Amino acid sequence: MKKHYTLLLLCLSFATFAQNSSPFINQESLDARGNTMLAGPCSKVAFMRFPYNRWYDKYYQEYAVDTISTQSLKTDLKDIEVLIFGATWCGDTQQNLPRFLKVLEKAEVPNSKLRFIMVDNAPERYKQSPSHEEVNWNIFRVPTFIIIEKGKEIGRIIERPVESLEHDLAKILTHQPYQPAYKAQATVAHIVYNYATKQIARELQHASVEIKSLLRNSSELNAYGYVLLGQKRYKEAIAVLEFNTNVYLQEANTFDSLAEAYLIAGDQKKALYYYEKALQIDGTLASAREKIAQLSR
Repeated sequence: MKKHYTLLLLCLSFATFAQNSSPFINQESLDARGNTMLAGPCSKVAFMRFPYNRWYDKYYQEYAVDTISTQSLKTDLKDIEVLIFGATWCGDTQQNLPRFLKVLEKAEVPNSKLRFIMVDNAPERYKQSPSHEEVNWNIFRVPTFIIIEKGKEIGRIIERPVESLEHDLAKILTHQPYQPAYKAQATVAHIVYNYATKQIARELQHASVEIKSLLRNSSELNAYGYVLLGQKRYKEAIAVLEFNTNVYLQEANTFDSLAEAYLIAGDQKKALYYYEKALQIDGTLASAREKIAQLSR
């Protein structure tokens, strides 16, 4: 019988989450590029301050809200809370967070119903907040807008809307069938979180037909692999990234990422092997060429 893997809706209470969140908000630090970023819990007003207002104001002002759709959302949003994971260094957050908040404002959702968590882009803290509010929420792309009803998640918009923010939100609120922009990762994450490490590769293979049918491109599982690396779950990351190379055999970047995972995990021999595989596919791939030179010394 064909197995269908779906990520179970997380049952973490929003109220409990809010109580356990760090009391320190609007903390700032430097991101991996040396730019100022917000890190961890923050307030909505933080985005309206320098330097974040440079992008927040731009995308907020230029977005034309579908007022007809938004008007119909008011009743459905009345008892809804929203948990938002984003990153001030992320272009998709910079574009879609202001737009989403403008939609919620037009629908008269009070700020008290919103929670904001900003995550890092440093490799060792990738997609993590300082106090790890992202734990148990399966965050691999930002922004992620999680819609919560009666303390439980009923849906999420991942990175960007499928149709539009208003229409995607309406489908979630009215419990219509809805798949976010990234569909395969939830299936893969379910396997990662529910099977022993040594079983993950086998289960991914068993579910490969389903996963491949949901994948849009190689970046989906590549991003998830780096999230697992940031969590120091090296074996799980390697299993996911290796599966990705099997799906995208002609993409050098998938092998380059797998090689990096092995290098971070301390296996230089396998790292060198996969860097060489990447270079065989794309002889111009500078990252692979540089690592091969370093590892061959």
